[in-house]
Amino acid sequence: MSTACNFNLPNNNNGVWVISEARLSDFDLSGVIDEKVVGPYKEYKISDIGRYLLNPHSIEVKKKLIGGEIHYKQGTVKKIRKSFHKILSAFLKKQKQNPSLSPEVIVSRYKIRIPSMKDPELEVHLNKIYDQLKFYDSFSRKLDQLDPDKIIQIVGICEDIGGNYSYLKLQGSIEEKIKYLGNSIAKDVGVVLNKAYVAEGLYELRGFDFQSYISTNAYRLFSYSNGKEHKACVLKNHNRVDFYITDKHLLMHMFLLEQSLKANPSLCKAFEMCTGGEANPIKLFFNKKLEIDYAKSPLPAI
Repeated sequence: MSTACNFNLPNNNNGVWVISEARLSDFDLSGVIDEKVVGPYKEYKISDIGRYLLNPHSIEVKKKLIGGEIHYKQGTVKKIRKSFHKILSAFLKKQKQNPSLSPEVIVSRYKIRIPSMKDPELEVHLNKIYDQLKFYDSFSRKLDQLDPDKIIQIVGICEDIGGNYSYLKLQGSIEEKIKYLGNSIAKDVGVVLNKAYVAEGLYELRGFDFQSYISTNAYRLFSYSNGKEHKACVLKNHNRVDFYITDKHLLMHMFLLEQSLKANPSLCKAFEMCTGGEANPIKLFFNKKLEIDYAKSPLPAI
C-alpha cells in the first residue's frame, strides 16, 4: 500500500524532483518518535526517487550469472598440511601458496547479451537459440564432472551491465547449487543489496522502477534535534515513522541532486528518459575529489 500523499511542486523540473525546500513545521513530533525532540524543526517533501535513495532497507537488482567458485573439502593430509603451514608461517611466506587449497573458478565463455527488442516474436526466437547454444559451452561439461561429496561450498559469480564482478550467495544443498548454476548460467538473476546507498557517494539506481515514478507522490521528511545531535526521519501513513536517517551526507546529496536537476537540463533529461522507458539507469555517484581546485579558480556558473 502506498504511503505517499499528493504534492504539487511549483518548479518540478518537468516532473522530475527529489526534495523540496524546507519550511518550519508546527507538527508535534514528540508523539511520533521514541526520543526527546528539541524544536523548532524543519519539514521537507521528498519524491519517490528521494525516498528510494534515502531508504535504508534492502533492494534487489539484476545481474548476469557467469560462473561459480567451487570450494573443495580438505582431506586429512590437507588438514595436517594446513596446520603445519600455520606453525611455520614465517618460513612459508617465502614459499608459493599451495594451489590445491585454493577454490576452483569456472566461468562461462558464453557472454552474449541479447538487447530488448520491439518485435516480441523475434525476441522469443533469439532467446530459444540463446538457451540451446549455451549447452555447448564447456561450463556445462565442467558442472557435470563435479563430485558433490568433495565440495564444501559453491558461490556464484555475477557480472553487471558495467562489467563489474560480484559474488552471489547460493541457497540449498551442494547438489541444488550445482543445478541452479546449470539452469541460470548466462541469465539475469536477482541479487539483494543492503540498501541503495552502496558505498561512499555511490547509489545503486537499478533497484528503483523509474517507469512507475509518479511526480505528484510525496513523503514527509522531518529534520530535528534530540538535544545532542541532528537527525531526520521519514513518515508514512497515520504519522508513523517509516525510517530514520542518521547519515547527514545522505541529505546533502539530495539537496545537491535537486539543485543539479534544476541547473543542468542534460541531467534532468537523462532522468526523464529513465522515467519514460527510453534509458536504463545504473548508478549515481557524488564525487568529492574535483579535478579543479576552486580555492584558486572561480566557481562555475552552475
